[in-house]
This record gives sequence, structure tokens and C-alpha cells, in this order.
Amino acid sequence: MRKLFDLYSLVKRDGREVSFKQEKIAQAIDKAFIAHNNGVNNDSLVDLSHCLASKVVDEICKKWPEGRAVHIEEVQDIVEKVLMVSGFYEVSKRYIVYREERAKARGESSLIQAHS
Repeated sequence: MRKLFDLYSLVKRDGREVSFKQEKIAQAIDKAFIAHNNGVNNDSLVDLSHCLASKVVDEICKKWPEGRAVHIEEVQDIVEKVLMVSGFYEVSKRYIVYREERAKARGESSLIQAHS
């Protein structure tokens, strides 16, 4: 079986294509759990984040079995779905809110750069 990084890459918001890293998905999920737990993290949450990241990757592999360049927004949508299906509704909400805040911040940043 071909390795994940041979079949998939990630398309960032600026259009750059970078290597696909499951670890980055796990880190994003872990941040959502930390936010949900008021800054508290532990080994079991880290393990859970890695388990959920594996489910995200499984979902990506099912959706695009031949591989492809996957846009960051598509990955984030799948993360939200996996969190919800796994019963982590509040964590999913945190993740969604974080995405919205980041999108807003990016929008403000591009406005500032446009006026500079």
C-alpha cells in the first residue's frame, strides 16, 4: 500500500501545496479539546486527538481513495464531522468558532495589508 504522503497533499488557503501530515490534524483537534477544557490538557486527551485524527484520515482515504490534493477547508469540514459523529458536540462547536475567528482575523489582516 502506498504511503499517505505519496497519495495526498494539502492545499493551503493561499494556494500553496504542502505535504499532508496527520500530526497537524491531531494538533488542531487537541487545541479544540484544550479550549473546551479551559486550557487543561493531559495524555488521554492527546491520545484521543490522535485517534480522532486517524478517523479523519480514514474518512479522507474513503472519500478520495486514489489520492489528491485536499484543500484545508475540506479537511476541517471532515474534522468537524468526525467530532460530531464521535459525540464531541461541544468540542466541535469550539472548533467551528475557532475556524470562524481565524477566518475573520485573516479577513482583517488582508484588509490592513491592502491599505498599506
